[in-house]
Amino acid sequence: MGIGPQAVELYKLLRDNGNLHGVNSVIELGSQEIPPTAGWHQNYARTFVSSITEKAPKSNPLTTQEFYEALGISDYACIDVNGENDALVYDLNTDIMQNYGIDKTYDLVTNFGTTEHIFNQYQCFKNMHDLLKVGGLAIHILPFEGYLNHGYFNYQPSFFIDLGIANSYELIGIYYSGEMSGFRNVVPIPYTKDLPLVLHELCLAGKFSYTPQNNTSSLEVVYRKTLAASFQSPFDARFSDVNKLHNNYVAISMSQRDKSYNKQMYKDVEKYMAGRSLSY
Repeated sequence: MGIGPQAVELYKLLRDNGNLHGVNSVIELGSQEIPPTAGWHQNYARTFVSSITEKAPKSNPLTTQEFYEALGISDYACIDVNGENDALVYDLNTDIMQNYGIDKTYDLVTNFGTTEHIFNQYQCFKNMHDLLKVGGLAIHILPFEGYLNHGYFNYQPSFFIDLGIANSYELIGIYYSGEMSGFRNVVPIPYTKDLPLVLHELCLAGKFSYTPQNNTSSLEVVYRKTLAASFQSPFDARFSDVNKLHNNYVAISMSQRDKSYNKQMYKDVEKYMAGRSLSY
């Protein structure tokens, strides 16, 4: 995916909210670039960097390293089988901490459109967990709707809710960004149970076209790791009441999940629905 406008806006939100305070190191799943062939991506990121540093970026096209340095993150690493940008050539289908003798952890671990291309989902999310310091942030920007044949997987909000519960992550937020015929949104919209209905009604009103072919939307998820504990697989809360495995998985009921979900993420949606970010 690279660091596109969606990622830039998410970083702006996190920086404005103080979530990046003390973040000095980052490792990315994927050798992320700010696409030099997409001019508006470069301009978007360059404008953001200049707003922080109050001067023009040194690199042209803007490099990922300079982008992170503007955020105060000087220790940069990435993992990619292509080896580009000094990427660590590790197989994310495997336990990279064990197989490659990694003992370093990071303040920030990102997953900007990488894990949907990898078969072993358990190992991908475990690798992220293991790479992350206690108190550090994990950021995911991944396919939600559309993206036909883009990768192996699209993701659901419920997956990230249950993943966070299983691992006692602090959920900073789950956000939505979309691009479809007649509508483009790159500013993170808090994801709520009402958002799909709002989009459905706007589509029926002829505000934009919303089909599997022309709709590509992403979920943006930000966690904070709170415990020095081993990675735990989530269990779908929808089936927790009939789960005979008992304590093999950490899970809560659907009613508990909905209550937690509402409390943590259904806060500011009204101002976005009023037109702050959902522009059409």
